[in-house]
Amino acid sequence: MKKYYFLFLLLISNSLFAWGVTGHLVIAQIAYDHLTPTAHTKVDNLTSVFAKQYPGFNTFELMSDWPDTLRGQQINAFNGWHFIDRPLSVNGHRYERYDKENVVWAINQSEQVLQSPNADAISQAMFLAFLAHFVGDAHQPLHCADLYSQQFPKGDQGGNLYLIQSSIAQNLHSYWDQGAGFYAQYRPATLSMVGIAALAKKLESDYPPNFFQGQQNNLNSKEWSYQSYDIAKNFVYTAQYNQPISTAYQVKAQQITEQQTALAGYRLAAVLNNLLN
Repeated sequence: MKKYYFLFLLLISNSLFAWGVTGHLVIAQIAYDHLTPTAHTKVDNLTSVFAKQYPGFNTFELMSDWPDTLRGQQINAFNGWHFIDRPLSVNGHRYERYDKENVVWAINQSEQVLQSPNADAISQAMFLAFLAHFVGDAHQPLHCADLYSQQFPKGDQGGNLYLIQSSIAQNLHSYWDQGAGFYAQYRPATLSMVGIAALAKKLESDYPPNFFQGQQNNLNSKEWSYQSYDIAKNFVYTAQYNQPISTAYQVKAQQITEQQTALAGYRLAAVLNNLLN
């Protein structure tokens, strides 16, 4: 049953939300691979608690996609937790402030619940799922930037209004949610947990922890969001509005996707090891 639920989840979710279900599961798998024995045991225990409430999410990897399935069910109370619309201004255009309840805030709240001696196991399990998901979201550049310009005086909604010409997506946000087509290269291999684990191992091999020169141990989610913002500012928006995506852009975008996925996995492990040991 678990196998078929995962196939259904992947097919309906992969093109809808940040990094798609594949990306979130791979990030969680990389993190799981780098947990200390103590953190590993505590994550497994909370996963068991979570599975009693949500039987379809009976592994840490599957739990990481649970917040997106809530949105798919029209449960919108947590929508603002997935991103921080940090204003990116061009031509000196004025911009609005971003909401207080954002992905950085949500990560911090999740960490507080996980280390609280007063939180019950069910609450901690739920916020473990939130944490696993939102760490991934914070590494998607367009979940951390919102373009303000003469064309977009109220912002481009993190690239959702920024049209492009591509077989992958019709707007820049969706294009990056899909990793510029990176994850599609591995289907149908990733339509199984074995495939997810294999892709995680590939990224761990291509980008081992020391590739990131210590940044993999950075526990500051606000700094993560600024780093993602800088990627959006310096590269993501070099795509021309309503123009075809170049091959060179796609190659670079996929490379960034790989690196951000691996980095998110290592950072999630570092956060959990810090909280749960």
